[in-house]
Parts: sequence; structure tokens; C-alpha cells
Amino acid sequence: LLEKLDGDKVTHKFGMLVMFASIANAVPAAYWMLTYILTNENVQKKVLAELNDVFKDFKGKNGSCIKEADLKKLKYLYCCVYETIRIRSEGIIGRKVVRDTKIKGFHVAAGSMLMISPYLTHRDERYFEDPEVFKPERWADGNFEKPGFVAFGGGRYQCPGRWFGMMSMQTFVTMFFLKYTFKV
Repeated sequence: LLEKLDGDKVTHKFGMLVMFASIANAVPAAYWMLTYILTNENVQKKVLAELNDVFKDFKGKNGSCIKEADLKKLKYLYCCVYETIRIRSEGIIGRKVVRDTKIKGFHVAAGSMLMISPYLTHRDERYFEDPEVFKPERWADGNFEKPGFVAFGGGRYQCPGRWFGMMSMQTFVTMFFLKYTFKV
């Protein structure tokens, strides 16, 4: 389909679509991330300690900028991003079955649509211990491709805007805490 369309127009439209989808989903996710951090004293202390370590000389009111290299140092905050996405996933992911197959003994015909609910999958105790609890530490091992984590789809066809969306969340929360002071 894409080959039949004008490449430049498709590229620009696809880029805009990815950016819109990333922002549209990142804004509510960033809100929830901030809420979880602010309402959990231990998580908040760890986030603030990490930010203070990475941004010792940050002058937020003087227009200093946050660089991607700085964000990469925020390992615990990155875990908070993943945990927020896990616990606040909404919607469904649909895939068209391309050939007849069996899943746990059930025949699924080619052409059928399969739907996966990240909300339900992410709350399944087979995949996540204490699934209703906000625990960024569950991502501390650096394995961000855990079985049962399907927030961005799976396989080759994952959301192309996921990295932009997650970086937006991390940047927003970082700037929020660098600009404002909270007592824990």
C-alpha cells in the first residue's frame, strides 16, 4: 500500500501521526506517573535522589536544557515510566490472523481478528507479582521486554512512537521536579 502512494507525502503524514499518537498518549501517562511518584514517599525519595545526582548544577530558572544523555542516566525514573505504562494501560491491541493456527487448543482461522487487553494482561499475577501495586523496582533488572508486557503491541509491529512518548514522559517529570520543590 505504501509503495503505491507518494513517498514524501506518506513520510510526512506518518511522522505527524507518530508524533500526535505519542503526545496524545504521553500526556495522560505523564500525569499518572507524576501522581504515582507524588503519592508514594519511597518512590519520590528515590526519584529526587537520582535527579539530584544527575542534575547537580541544573539551573532550571536560567533556561538550562535537559539532554538525552542526562535522561539515559535516570535509570529509576525510566523504571517509573515503564511501571506507569504497565499499570495505566488502556484500550485493546488487535491483530489479524494471517494463517490458520491453534492457541491453547483453540482453532483460530486465517482472517480472524485477535484482541489483547493490556489492562487485563498487565494485571495478571502470572506475569506481575502484586499487579495492582505501583512498583518501579520490578523493572530494575533492565529487562523491559517482560512476558505479559504488551503496552506497545508485540513482535515486529510495535508502536513506532513508543520511544518518543516515553522520552516525553521522562522529560516532563524531570522538568517538573527540577523546577518545583516538594517536601517528602
